[in-house]
Amino acid sequence: MENNVFDITTFNVIEDNENYYFFRALHSADDNDIKNHIITDENSQVPRIRTNRERYEGTPKYNEDSSISLEEVFDHIKTHYLKETNCISLSSNANVAIMYGRYGRDFYHDNYAMIKVPKKDLGKKVVLAGPYMIDETQKEIDRLIENKTIDDVAKYYIDSITYARSEEDINRIISMAKNKAEEEYSMFRKGIEYGINETNLSSYNALSKEQNLEKNKLIAKLDILDALGIKILPNVSNKFLIQTIGNAFSSLELIHYKDIEKDEIIDIPKGAVDALSIIQQLPEEVSKDIKRDFLRKVLNKELDLTSFEYSDLKLDENDFSIEDMYNLTGGNISFSDAKNIKEKSFYLAKSRLRARNVLENLERNLPEYKDIF
Repeated sequence: MENNVFDITTFNVIEDNENYYFFRALHSADDNDIKNHIITDENSQVPRIRTNRERYEGTPKYNEDSSISLEEVFDHIKTHYLKETNCISLSSNANVAIMYGRYGRDFYHDNYAMIKVPKKDLGKKVVLAGPYMIDETQKEIDRLIENKTIDDVAKYYIDSITYARSEEDINRIISMAKNKAEEEYSMFRKGIEYGINETNLSSYNALSKEQNLEKNKLIAKLDILDALGIKILPNVSNKFLIQTIGNAFSSLELIHYKDIEKDEIIDIPKGAVDALSIIQQLPEEVSKDIKRDFLRKVLNKELDLTSFEYSDLKLDENDFSIEDMYNLTGGNISFSDAKNIKEKSFYLAKSRLRARNVLENLERNLPEYKDIF
């Protein structure tokens, strides 16, 4: 895989000449650290954001001397993740941070930090989770080939997938491999036991056509390994690994390995995160200059923001009485449908009010872009 296929600049990031800027929704554990002065300094500033491993009360799987690995990143991102890794999640997209921060089932508190990462350091202390997992998985496949764990027949199909130019090519190669397994040839005799399933190629919305092709090549290669009974990670199915990589891409996740230090943390009001979430929904050719100019105001603390209160985010159950629903609909639709319509109308109204507030803030702070807003 060519490294530039998943280059950070293809993910609509916030940046200036020297740094990238990512987002973290501060959760209950972060909030507890702040309230109990576990991580705050004498001026009540937050000098660092610490890892789940540091909070873990048992004997953690990973220790403070561990180095980042595919397995640890997987353990951090997977469904029912381990709370004993050195990984801290960030996102390159403000919309993702808001979804966690505002609607995170009481685990988040609508507070955020922006994390500054020098461009020269990306790929070291901070990695793009999805591309990192794909690269590390491919490295493990290469090691299996180098160690002769995979024979020449399987290697032929894996090499063919590497040079595939389309999903159709991938499916054709997998069909050939499946037929070979049914012939009980070479190491594919194990394929009779494990089977090569229909390869589940898919498109992630966060990825371009070219990026989806590279991701689907990896899915196909792992299907070949499944036929041989080979797992990339111990006690983890290759399907679960692929699912977890998908989770990393869906949230545009980055992994900050070990503590986030004070010089990396930029205090950012939630109104500014709202504004950046709207800006990042604009086409890149439109948003590039707006992102740059708004970022400058964030860094220089020059923003003039009005807030939109989110205190009444839920409808009261008393708003869903049968009598109210009947009065609204004349009894022409079911109670459950009427309740559903009223609830969705409420959230649509809240979203529109929020959007109006954000746009007013943007127009006030960046009047030169008023026509776009």
